[in-house]
Amino acid sequence: MKFLDEYFMRQALKEAIYAFEKNEIPVGAIIGFKNNIIAQAHNLTKKLKDVSAHAELQVIGAAELYLKGKYKSLKECSLYVTLEPCIMCSGAILLAKLGSLVFGASNISFNKVIHNIESSLLLESFFKKRRKYL
Repeated sequence: MKFLDEYFMRQALKEAIYAFEKNEIPVGAIIGFKNNIIAQAHNLTKKLKDVSAHAELQVIGAAELYLKGKYKSLKECSLYVTLEPCIMCSGAILLAKLGSLVFGASNISFNKVIHNIESSLLLESFFKKRRKYL
């Protein structure tokens, strides 16, 4: 990991600590643009009573404000987040057209859910198809 990546991830970890201190799930995120931090955030789901108030969504919104709106490209920006993004946040990252994503920890429960869903769908599809031909 490059020095700048390490620095940005340490800043994201500081945001995660702020979340922890507020009894939020400790996830922090920052967006870097041209070697500068333009936005930083942490989970606010409890404070805002909003299940979608994830750190990634908060920081993307702040970066768009900094860059004067959603049509200003985030392609040159990098998102640093302390936990692998969930499906909702992954979709937002794609829609925001962020240039890169660096995450700290793998989201083990997320990976289990995705794995189980894919396995279930594959098996279900297989048996539905097979039963048609029996």
